[in-house]
Amino acid sequence: MGAQLKTKVGPLEWPTPLSLASGTCGYGAELDGRIDWSAVGAIFTKGLSLEPRRGHPPPRIWETPSGMLNAIGLENVGLGAFLRDKLSFLHEFRAMHGGRVFVNVFGTSVDEYSRLCERLDASEEIDGFELNLSCPNVKEGGIEFGRSAASCSQVLTAVRRVAKKFVAVKLTPAYPVAEIARACADHGADALSIANTMPAMAIDVEARLPRLAAKGGGLSGPALHPIAVKMTYDARRATSLPIIGIGGVTTWQDAVELFLAGANAVQIGTATFADPNAIGKIRDGLVDYLDRHGEPDVAAVTGALRERA
Repeated sequence: MGAQLKTKVGPLEWPTPLSLASGTCGYGAELDGRIDWSAVGAIFTKGLSLEPRRGHPPPRIWETPSGMLNAIGLENVGLGAFLRDKLSFLHEFRAMHGGRVFVNVFGTSVDEYSRLCERLDASEEIDGFELNLSCPNVKEGGIEFGRSAASCSQVLTAVRRVAKKFVAVKLTPAYPVAEIARACADHGADALSIANTMPAMAIDVEARLPRLAAKGGGLSGPALHPIAVKMTYDARRATSLPIIGIGGVTTWQDAVELFLAGANAVQIGTATFADPNAIGKIRDGLVDYLDRHGEPDVAAVTGALRERA
């Protein structure tokens, strides 16, 4: 029969364990016609705030030898335009083959997270939320809420008062993960997204200027991958919450590393910029790997890392 890709992430079944990472796929429609949608188990939308955001001025992206720096500043259309203009494609995606839709939400206060999730919780076109508690390139919100178990718990508690849908918490690689992961489990998270970009910076040595207008930004791509593997491994040992692994997944081997470290699903992000259908190729390689090893599904290899003698 071959390996099956249907995957349970908490209470939800995904058609595949592979998903598109927030900030790299827009609101889904941007990739239509360029991607094999049958490979996509879930879409994590571009970060959304209550009001539209213009983000940072350019330059906002800088390619590094093994990744990419970005300081977009969470530019987005805002809640009103999202509900009016973006839900139709997401509805079509869900109807295609049962793909899941999660809205990445961002606030500058606990109240903003709560108000966003309360409004979105009534939408039938989405399955849940990814709370961005880890964006490194905005002055307010984001990583400020992800610095401690106490602040993460505060946001989660407020969201859980108003929202019944699935809630994943997106954590930062800039701080130790175990304590924060346990706090998320204790305060109602359904899953952890591990991890966001790493705070980083690049400088033009001739001009003696930062490469990005915002000075610092977030590092993504292959350079982040070993950090994501270690964070996933540590989080799996700290909590039984489902883990959605993120960070530098460009090949099927990268995805399998995260599964073996303890992830239940993975997100593909920066690789999509170089190849919009990277996720399709990763899906094909993953199926071949499972078949070669006689594994029935991804659950059979989740956390299956062997110990060296």
